[in-house]
Amino acid sequence: MHSEASSELEDAFPIKKSLTENAEMTPAKKVVVEQGDYLTKIIQQAYGKCNKTLMAKVLKENPEIREADQIFVGQVIKLPETDPR
Repeated sequence: MHSEASSELEDAFPIKKSLTENAEMTPAKKVVVEQGDYLTKIIQQAYGKCNKTLMAKVLKENPEIREADQIFVGQVIKLPETDPR
């Protein structure tokens, strides 16, 4: 019976991981700007959407970014944690 419980646990763990990966809440992280990146693209990839609220949060977290459309290759962008709303 012990192996059945282990198997059930192993089966449940990937589901939990999948749910976590699909959640809109994203932990704070850093992204290095690459050639062809722009801020709205980075936000879209990180959070699954880009809107004025998310843009404002990212800009607040990165005061060195004076204009949203002026980021540079190699620049580190801090992406704050957001709630799923």
